[in-house]
Amino acid sequence: MAAENCLPNTVTFNVFIKHLACRGRTEWAVRVLDGMGRYGCSPNATTYNELLVGVLKSEGVKQGIDLFKEMEERGIMPNLLTYNSILHSVSRAGMVDIALQLVGKMVVLGMKPDAFTFNMVIDAYSRQGKMVESGVFPNVATWNVLVRGLFTSLDHVGSVSLFGDIISDNG
Repeated sequence: MAAENCLPNTVTFNVFIKHLACRGRTEWAVRVLDGMGRYGCSPNATTYNELLVGVLKSEGVKQGIDLFKEMEERGIMPNLLTYNSILHSVSRAGMVDIALQLVGKMVVLGMKPDAFTFNMVIDAYSRQGKMVESGVFPNVATWNVLVRGLFTSLDHVGSVSLFGDIISDNG
């Protein structure tokens, strides 16, 4: 490329990083990220998002959190996709406190959590068994919130399906 006076840009690097990270080659992807400066390129949120997905998948939550912190330390502002990626992993690990901290941080930064964000927090709670463990079980209000949420998001099929599940469980 350089011989033809066609130098890579950030998008070029992002493609390489995504390709490597998706295949579990995160060490190589980090090398590519570290080499961006030699070509006058700087990583952006997309660069880190591509790497983060691979790190979370192949190396685990702790390494993903470390990468997330590195991103922030470098002054790169995480976006909704960044937060949702990390939330997905911490929720699957049942890390409720970290999930809540992340959502709180999003709100403080003026970022608007979406349905996926909230679903991940609910998932973290359910995986940790906090309600059942403390002797609290879903009640009518809990189900009303879920059904209303589905109707509000225009998921009428999902809300009717959930309602059917509620009736059959209590029938």
